[in-house]
Amino acid sequence: MRCVSELLWYWAALEAGINLFDHAGMYSRGKSAIVFGTLLKGRVVRREKVVLQARSGIRFEDDPPGAPQHYDFSYEHIIRSVEGSS
Repeated sequence: MRCVSELLWYWAALEAGINLFDHAGMYSRGKSAIVFGTLLKGRVVRREKVVLQARSGIRFEDDPPGAPQHYDFSYEHIIRSVEGSS
């Protein structure tokens, strides 16, 4: 566990009745999912108590180099996004 402050938002959400956590690579460039994954791995977050939602398809500017930000719902991109999130 890196920091107690990472737990504060989780406990505050649960106390407010929120149990759906939405993740996407575009949120802090994936850092929010990394923090949540750390909580899951450390068994701080009880997986059976939460609903996880993940999104993919948004590609940032220069991905690939020279490209504008755009949507990519191709099989290859979605598989690469999922494999890169573990």
